[in-house]
Amino acid sequence: MKLYDKNLSAFAVTRASIDREGFLFKRGEVNRSFQRRWFVLKGNLLFYFERKEDKEPLGVIILENFTIDMCDDEEPHSFKIVFLGDAGREYVMHADSDEQMEAWMRSVSSASYEHITMMVAEMQKQLDEITSSASSEGRLVDVGEPAAPSPVAPPRQRRANPFHQSEPPPAGPRLGFRALHEELGRVICYDRTNWWERRAPAVAQLIEL
Repeated sequence: MKLYDKNLSAFAVTRASIDREGFLFKRGEVNRSFQRRWFVLKGNLLFYFERKEDKEPLGVIILENFTIDMCDDEEPHSFKIVFLGDAGREYVMHADSDEQMEAWMRSVSSASYEHITMMVAEMQKQLDEITSSASSEGRLVDVGEPAAPSPVAPPRQRRANPFHQSEPPPAGPRLGFRALHEELGRVICYDRTNWWERRAPAVAQLIEL
């Protein structure tokens, strides 16, 4: 889509919040040939410029409610973004290599709010399992300093293409990353403190010897 909002155009050219940038070849809407464009991904906004040094983008692609697929029948190293609720609108692009194509597909597929929601839901599930385990063993949860865990993104459901966004996010309460980190950190710090308290008498005896 074309950009008419000056604030959005200004955001497009700032150096903040860039998730990926680089050249891709984009197939035109009227002229069906591929044209080299400079792309900048910021969150779920994919801006494209005629040249890298331009101060205003040609347009922006809002990455929500879409699927992403490889389409080597168009050009080598090509992929397409297809929107589900916009009369099947699609954008076809190609990179200079398979490595670049796959990197862009990974970045685009994880850019939507839907994907972030899935990750938060998976982290909530992990937190519930840890909290349940701690409660069953008689451990307290609300102890210690926060520590950041390493959440794992949920696996995609379709083996043929790991970049689809059409699967609905799992149900469950939404919880921010900071709250999840703090809750998991308390459990880890409590376990560490409890382990040290059990080991302390043995260490003291060794020091006396």
